[in-house]
Amino acid sequence: MNLGFYEETVFSKDKKNENFFYKLFSISAIVFFTAFVIMVIITFAVPDLRTLAVIISAVLLISGIFLFIRKDYCIICYDYTFVDGTIRISKIINNKKRKEGITFDCTNIEKIQKNSFGNDKKYKIYDYSINPDKDTVKIYLKINLNYNETVVILEPTEKLISLILKANKNLQI
Repeated sequence: MNLGFYEETVFSKDKKNENFFYKLFSISAIVFFTAFVIMVIITFAVPDLRTLAVIISAVLLISGIFLFIRKDYCIICYDYTFVDGTIRISKIINNKKRKEGITFDCTNIEKIQKNSFGNDKKYKIYDYSINPDKDTVKIYLKINLNYNETVVILEPTEKLISLILKANKNLQI
């Protein structure tokens, strides 16, 4: 059955908060790198403090690298791709890096609904929603993947929901 191709991206509605943390991490990384350079200079200038300065320098360098790498994770969106009854979900990090998430066939979906399945502890949960507010429509998909009960949480548009329902005629919302 040829159901076609459809792709949509879910962005965070809170761009102000994303940009604030991105800038905060960037500036903090620069401050840590600058402090690292100053500590390296102190290490060579004051031999009595060499051991302490080396330890502090290492901590500053590691902290600066950590913040520099993690700053991109402040800006995240999810990409939902539907191709002939198969859905592939990817995590996009700062529009630079794509991490493949979960891929499943719509025929494996056992149930679809707009609220949680209750006792979520017995399911493996993949949350691919990004907006925590109550105005956002979230869809909960109960999927049987390799005999494991799995719940996938999405923020799809009506078009993607209709394609899922068309791919699996047994589903109803």
